[in-house]
Formats: sequence, structure tokens, C-alpha cells
Amino acid sequence: MPGIGEQLRAARSARGLTIQDVQRELRIREKYLEALESEQFDDIPGLIYARGFLRSYARYLGLDADALTKELPAAAPSASVDPAPPHPTLPKVVPIAPPPRRAGVRKRPARQWPWVVLPILFLVALLYYVGSLQRSTQGTAIAPPKAHQKTHKARPTSGGSTTPSGGNTAGQTALTQQPASQAPQPLGGPEANYLAAQGPIQVTLTLSAPCWVDVTTDGTTAMETIQSAGTFTFTAQQAFFIKVGNPPAATLTVDGQQIPLPGTTAESVAVQVQG
Repeated sequence: MPGIGEQLRAARSARGLTIQDVQRELRIREKYLEALESEQFDDIPGLIYARGFLRSYARYLGLDADALTKELPAAAPSASVDPAPPHPTLPKVVPIAPPPRRAGVRKRPARQWPWVVLPILFLVALLYYVGSLQRSTQGTAIAPPKAHQKTHKARPTSGGSTTPSGGNTAGQTALTQQPASQAPQPLGGPEANYLAAQGPIQVTLTLSAPCWVDVTTDGTTAMETIQSAGTFTFTAQQAFFIKVGNPPAATLTVDGQQIPLPGTTAESVAVQVQG
């Protein structure tokens, strides 16, 4: 049976398309399309991206995306964070004996006043800061805490609506944004990567206008369509990936934390549970 790359090349050639044509249509960089056709999956930054690219490419060519995705090597590379360097070992400090005192020379006593004055100055500054803080907070009403909200996992149905299911509470995990990669962006627009302290990952997507959306939860496609305005919720246990074609029309909230989408072109967000 032909491999993944051979099937992709044959289908593309049969349609008379070039790699550049596919790049313009799917907004996936040429180097990653070539990596799929040559089965050089190590050149793709992470298993989630490899699956997403392969699924989009296969569907564009009219192939069975699910069957090709299952053929991906299980040992495909995954995104990871470089560990912190080990703490350096400090050299051993050897005390140096003071020079011998010359006879007949009296040592001048050290001044003691700084050790008395400095603590007093510090105490005065601290009292001034506390007093200023109290004055600034007088007359300010403390807003009551918002009611704890729950989000529900939603599955897309025909017509672009979602059906709630489950009852997991949002806001259980803390998100940590990872530094931007220096490599070219594979999706043709800005990307953001986050780590969640624990699962499940609760996501709410609100669209104010029609928008093309590609959502993958734990490696399975949950939504890939041009979606009309509305609010949609998703749940992932380990990994969540979304690509938004019209960022100004989308509002994304992950575990109760709003993720900014400031771009004007296709933009993607990936969230993985740490460890």
C-alpha cells in the first residue's frame, strides 16, 4: 500500500496542483507540505501540528483524512520546553588572613552611626508607605466576587450549533505562555503556545461574525468549517489546538483566561497539559 507521502503527491499531481498552489489555499508553509510528502515528520514542530497539517492537506485533495492520520508514526516529535541549566558549582572560598599590625599604630574605631540611623530611616519609610496605602483605599468599595461559572463540553452538530455535555468547572488550571519560536510560522500567521498545569482544558469560543475555524482536541478534529456567529465550548484532556481564519471576529477563553487574538490574518493557539 502506498505511503502517506506517495498518496499525497499522487493526488496533488492528479489535480494539476503545485506545492505553491496548496500553500496559497491552505496557508500551510511549503516546507511543511514537502515534509508530509517526503514523510520527514521530524521537520514538523510537534505531533499536534503534524496531524492538523496532514488532515487539512488530505481533505483538500479529497483523500481519507482519518485513515492517513492513523498512519502517522506514533513516535512523531512533540513540543517540549528546554530544561533549565544546572546550577553552577561555586569555587571554594579560602579566607585570607589580615596583615600583621604594625607596632605603635592605633586602629581607628569603625563608625557605628550607619547601623543605628539606617534601620530608623527604613522604619519611617515603611510607616509612610502603609499610611499612604490606607489613605488611597479609604472610601473604595470592594466588589463582591463573581459567581463561579461552569462551562460544558460541546460537540459541534450540523448547522454550526453546539450541544452541551458534561459538567466540568472552568478555571481549574493556570496557563503559562511559552516564548515565541524563532522558526517560521507554519500556519501563515501568528501562533501562541501555552502550558496548562493540569487537565481537563476547558475552552469557550465566541464568534461575532462568520469565521473559518479548525479545532483539534486530543488529536481528534472537533470542528473544521466556516462557522456562523455564536458561542461554542470544547473540552480536551491533554492537548487543544485551534486555528482561526478571522481573528477580529473571535474571542477565545481557556480555563477562564481570555487569550488575545490581535492579528488580522489566520492565527493559531495550542494548549498542552504540562507533563
